[in-house]
Amino acid sequence: MGTQSLFWFVVYASIGAALVFIGLLLEQFSEKKKYKNVRHFRRCKWRKFFGEWFVIVGVFIEAVTGGFLAIDDFITFIIASDSTNKPNFNLNLH
Repeated sequence: MGTQSLFWFVVYASIGAALVFIGLLLEQFSEKKKYKNVRHFRRCKWRKFFGEWFVIVGVFIEAVTGGFLAIDDFITFIIASDSTNKPNFNLNLH
């Protein structure tokens, strides 16, 4: 795997992590003990709803990115350890 392809995996994982962080912040700031009025209550509920979805989508992006990276690494390992790709030093000179 080259550096260029690894770069995009890191970018996608960072985007997922940022979404999780924003979602957790939204959830944290949405929880209040008292609400000023009905509009404030609804706004807090919407923040919590969007925060939950940001966390879900962010974790999904991170999981998919990690899965693709693991599959790519596994395929690279299989290709590198394939005996047909290695030079044959066991020459029979009879």
